[in-house]
Amino acid sequence: MSRRKPVLVRLTNNLGLGGVQRRLRDLLPRLAEHFEVHAITYKDRGVFFEELRDLGITTHFLPRRAPAILRLAHFFARLQPTIVHTHSYGGNILGLPAARLAGVPVRVGHVHTADLHWYAKSPWRRRLQARKEALIHRTCTQRVCCVSEEARHAFLTGTGLPPTMAVVLENGIPRPLASKPPLPPETLGVPPTARILGVVGRLTPNKRFEDAVDWFAATPPEHHLVVVGPGDPAPLFARARDLGVAERVHYLGPQNDMAAVYAALDLLLFPSPPGVEGMPGVVLEALGAGVPVLARTSAPLREIQPVAPHLVFLHPHAPVAKQIEMAQALPRADLTAFWARFSLEAMVARTLALYEELLRQEGRA
Repeated sequence: MSRRKPVLVRLTNNLGLGGVQRRLRDLLPRLAEHFEVHAITYKDRGVFFEELRDLGITTHFLPRRAPAILRLAHFFARLQPTIVHTHSYGGNILGLPAARLAGVPVRVGHVHTADLHWYAKSPWRRRLQARKEALIHRTCTQRVCCVSEEARHAFLTGTGLPPTMAVVLENGIPRPLASKPPLPPETLGVPPTARILGVVGRLTPNKRFEDAVDWFAATPPEHHLVVVGPGDPAPLFARARDLGVAERVHYLGPQNDMAAVYAALDLLLFPSPPGVEGMPGVVLEALGAGVPVLARTSAPLREIQPVAPHLVFLHPHAPVAKQIEMAQALPRADLTAFWARFSLEAMVARTLALYEELLRQEGRA
């Protein structure tokens, strides 16, 4: 009789089309080579819920209802996981106490952003969230993973936890298929000879996509802007109409086949301001696909740039059109160092090394 693999649980609010969810969709099937992997959501299922199930991951939807922590602890007690790994503030404060109550040996939290991890509207409520989470980690957690040095610093500053508790666990992405065909011009809604700029991500005000429209408006008429991601594009089109470029802006909505999107782009524009993104998967995906990126400067992107020569920061006092032209003209980059650090294989290796360390500390290696 074959020995049962140790059980790993990942807890997140949903498995939709967000960056955290895309990383889980790529990572969990690889971890399933070593663990019996369960993914639990508590707010919504999302598009990857069934896809992960088809890939051999057991998925559960457990709506958060009082007494939520006790209900989840009972579920963990039946499942008997060796590791519970939770994501973001909501998942951390729900899943880690439940795992502690259920006697789970290894309990890991995860922080994905710097400024938005504690998301209450008022400063004093955000401080209260930070103190609540700090107490939970002090009593329930062996390690907290942060996707960047910036996120780690903000988390430690906000919680006052000892530096040894938080580690950087950088994201990784799958290597793109070399033969992946791009989305055709008619699907994008652009002329066959268009130069195609793109913005990708959830359309929320804090990401400042309207600024990308401002940058784009300075380009010659042969340039078109493709917008990809869930959300309301009305503010972008309002800005584009004000600037007289609405006929050259095209909204595709969410796309499952992002490799085909990146293959069609000449340049990715990334206007997110500092503190909003933890380690932006959109930028990693574009760079990995060989697409140059023109971005607003931020600490996580500065962490990426040493291995990404085709990541360029926007200079606020130089003509934008010239910067876009120069970014598009960059020669194809050598991605050897990039893939050594940001490949899915590297992320899997870092994750397994962390789990092995914590299991060894608990006498479970």
